[in-house]
Amino acid sequence: MLDNVKGYWRSFHASFHDSEVILWARLQFLFLAIYESLQMVDISAFISDHRMLQIYIVMNGIVGEYTRRRREKWKEDSQ
Repeated sequence: MLDNVKGYWRSFHASFHDSEVILWARLQFLFLAIYESLQMVDISAFISDHRMLQIYIVMNGIVGEYTRRRREKWKEDSQ
């Protein structure tokens, strides 16, 4: 069973193709899928300040841009 888990993890990790952007997009999908499932439940007990969603959107943009630019070739060419 442990070999099956290790094999699954290796194939899952290889599916990112060494890209943080793909990993970030998949984490976003997972987070939003959980968020959508919670829409059926009153989440005001969990999120009392709705400005948190605005902060999340800004942070998502910053992290997405950082992961995209992190491996750009122009960075390597200038050094």
